[in-house]
Amino acid sequence: MMASIPDLTTLIAGVVGNAIAQFQGFLGKNRSFVASHNNFDEFIDKYITAEEDADGEPSGSAARIAFAKYKGANNLLMRTREDLIRVLWAHEIFVSTGTVDRILFGLACDGSVTDIGRTFFEFVLNKRLHEPGFILYPIHSFGIQGFGFATLVNKQLPDINLSEAGIYLAAQTNDPGGTMAFLDRARTALGVSQSVPASFASELNQDHLAWAMRNPLLALKFSSTTSSFFENQFVIMVKLQFATALVHMLAALGQTDRSDRDSKNLSTARTNNWQTLDINHYIVFETRSIGDELEVLRTPMNISRSELTALSEINVDVDPHDWSTPGKEGLLTKIRDALGVLESGYISDWVLGDKKSRKSHVLRKLFLSIGFFHRSFRSAVNRDEAVVSLAIAFETLLTDGYQRGGVKARVARRVPLCIAGEPDHETLESEVQRLMEYRGKVVHEGASEIAVDLNAARRAYVHCLIRVIEGVGSIRQDSSQPVGEILGDVGDGGHEPEGCWSSLRAYLSSILARKHKARSAQ
Repeated sequence: MMASIPDLTTLIAGVVGNAIAQFQGFLGKNRSFVASHNNFDEFIDKYITAEEDADGEPSGSAARIAFAKYKGANNLLMRTREDLIRVLWAHEIFVSTGTVDRILFGLACDGSVTDIGRTFFEFVLNKRLHEPGFILYPIHSFGIQGFGFATLVNKQLPDINLSEAGIYLAAQTNDPGGTMAFLDRARTALGVSQSVPASFASELNQDHLAWAMRNPLLALKFSSTTSSFFENQFVIMVKLQFATALVHMLAALGQTDRSDRDSKNLSTARTNNWQTLDINHYIVFETRSIGDELEVLRTPMNISRSELTALSEINVDVDPHDWSTPGKEGLLTKIRDALGVLESGYISDWVLGDKKSRKSHVLRKLFLSIGFFHRSFRSAVNRDEAVVSLAIAFETLLTDGYQRGGVKARVARRVPLCIAGEPDHETLESEVQRLMEYRGKVVHEGASEIAVDLNAARRAYVHCLIRVIEGVGSIRQDSSQPVGEILGDVGDGGHEPEGCWSSLRAYLSSILARKHKARSAQ
């Protein structure tokens, strides 16, 4: 998921649009006006005052003219900031909008700056704003499988090192020293050169950071520079969504099963576990422009407690040895790369884009789909909720637009197209069909007795997601069925081909035959 660190030439070449050139031209005539302000915050204050003074004044008045000048400068400043942020964020350099505004305004006041775009990127690189730090998240319900008793015999619990995806996880440490040791291992694995300040150890003794010892921990590589709280929180939450999606997919394809008593007892989710849901903060470790230590920002969550609890839940066990075997490396790479494409595309085409392209809407749907996939793991008790969430994940992933009826048939037809090459594709297809039938009964009748192997259906979902993401680059703007085109399954005029109905009829006939056989046996 992590982009490579760019050089100056790459950053400059990434600028699209003429906002920077227009801003530079404006400064050629109005530099003294911009430089008459001590800083960006004073500029904004006076801009607001100018707008208030101009309200009700006649056209051509001094107040109106002053306001027009402020408005023009601010519009050019914002357009230039947007172009620069698109370049930086495309390379996962998440310099916040407030920080860019302040840097850009400072350069605009400097009469020696003749190429504001180049000088801005030089400033970013010289001040090391592109170098990565990381975020420390509390998570809950997560377990490392097979090592639940390791601490009882003084063995080191293994971490889960997914550093190629910018992710590093550990079980609960139950000790401030253990947490500090984890942070050092995490930042080393993630390629963060600056160290965690030794003074942070004293913070771990505060009640508000009890989760840093009692809960499993997720470290996420993140290049961030902010000027105030919450500026980058939206993108931080997006990246957490993708990080948890990767872990859930590894659990699904690793075929771990918490219903197995032996596996359950040997999970860190069950052993030495005193985790808390009293989670009010996450920690951002940002690279400083000087010195050898990271800057520590304890950031309060400004989303609801229920949202935070849901987002930080990873209700699975993962066996780290399972994913370190040579046979799994290729699959891990495929999942990681697919999620990386989706993450970068979602941020560039939807978050920073104009949201009008067909591709951006598909990327948005895929992002929503992995959210429902996440929800399918949330409850070990309410199976109906898990089934419905996973069914919605399939529908969001594999359907194009809203059409009354035919959704189940469309999913039944498109799943085989995604997983045809998998050795157990027939089993996976069957479980997805049962899943969709179960979902229909629960939603429309309130209950279902159909047996569904949820983990098999989840494995099918992962393969389907990878297959669709592989084709997002080929989506045409005028396409009415982009996912159908990716999979080679486009109906005539929106009608379902006969093949899907025959497949569905065959499945329903098999259900009826099994029910008849069961009644006959009684």
